[in-house]
Amino acid sequence: MILQFTIHNSKFIIEMEQILIHQLHSYMLQNNPDLLLALQGTGKITEYLEQKVQTAYPLLDQLIEQETAPSFIEEACMDFLTKDLKPSRFLFLSDFLETQFSTKYLRWKQQGILVYEITNLEALLIPIFEDFQFSEDSQTDTAFNYVLLKKIQEYFHSTKIIH
Repeated sequence: MILQFTIHNSKFIIEMEQILIHQLHSYMLQNNPDLLLALQGTGKITEYLEQKVQTAYPLLDQLIEQETAPSFIEEACMDFLTKDLKPSRFLFLSDFLETQFSTKYLRWKQQGILVYEITNLEALLIPIFEDFQFSEDSQTDTAFNYVLLKKIQEYFHSTKIIH
C-alpha cells in the first residue's frame, strides 16, 4: 500500500511539475517578456523554468502530504513561483507608456516592436527603479513617475536613437 501511494505521488509530482512549468512560462509571456527575452538570448529558458519549479518542491510536498486538492496546489505553487516576479516592471512601463506617450506606444505596437522597445527602456531605467525601490507602492509615487517621465522624454529626444 505504501509503495502504491509513493508511485502515485511520484506520478502526480511529475505531472504537477509539467503543469507548473507550462503555467510559469505562460505567466512570464504575459507579465515578464523582458525576462524571457534575456533567457532566450542565453538559451536558458527551459533551465530557468525547471530550476524555478524545483524551488517549489518543499511546498508541493507539504501540500500533497496535507492532501490538498490539485487545483489549490497549483494555485499555491504559482503564487510562490511568481512572488519575486511581481510587480512587473515591464507591465508597469507598458501601462505608463500607453498613458503618457500613447502615440509612440501605438506606433511601436503597430510596428511590432513594442516588447523590444519596452525592454530597451526598462534596461535604461533600472537605476531609477532601484533608486525608488520599485514596488506596488512606488507605482503611485509622484516623484518616481516624474523622474520616469523625464528620462523617457530624454530617450525619445536623443539624437542617437531613431524612433
